[in-house]
Amino acid sequence: PTTDKAVTVTRNGDAIHRFTILSPSYSSTRQELACDVMDPIFPFPATKHKSVDRSLEWCYRQMERDGTNPRTVLKYLCNIARHPSEAKYRQIRTANRKFWKDVWCNAGRGVLHALGFQEINGRIEMGPAAGSLSADRVKQVVGAIRDLERLLEQMEGPETPHEQPEGADGYGRAGFGRVGMS
Repeated sequence: PTTDKAVTVTRNGDAIHRFTILSPSYSSTRQELACDVMDPIFPFPATKHKSVDRSLEWCYRQMERDGTNPRTVLKYLCNIARHPSEAKYRQIRTANRKFWKDVWCNAGRGVLHALGFQEINGRIEMGPAAGSLSADRVKQVVGAIRDLERLLEQMEGPETPHEQPEGADGYGRAGFGRVGMS
């Protein structure tokens, strides 16, 4: 919704991004907050989430609200879950064009902050520079993957198997499976 404080729709009817998701500030960290969400539109006043689950839920609702496809975030998180001991999967350049467009400029950024990513020198990083992620952190990543897959299915609908055309032999060759047979 558009308000007097912030316009959220252009003249053409296109939505305008107005929220900011930040790593927890020093004072938020002392209060054990997972991330700060500054949104002049919804909810107002700005929200600070105390738990990772609440932060993630807010981000999922925001993705749904603005139609953000979670595929790219899923790809990064799946790599982390598959390789929790390899730091290269937990370090992402924020200048990467695809990452910037598909994750960094929408609620995907909040998902990463809620899971413990921190901005460091043009990168966003999670966990120790050397060594493996803790089992609890891996469990959080796997839970986020599960939630994002549900969101993706909800947004795109369930996959339906491709039906064979009439006369097909099951190998994609309509009418050729019975050549020479009467």
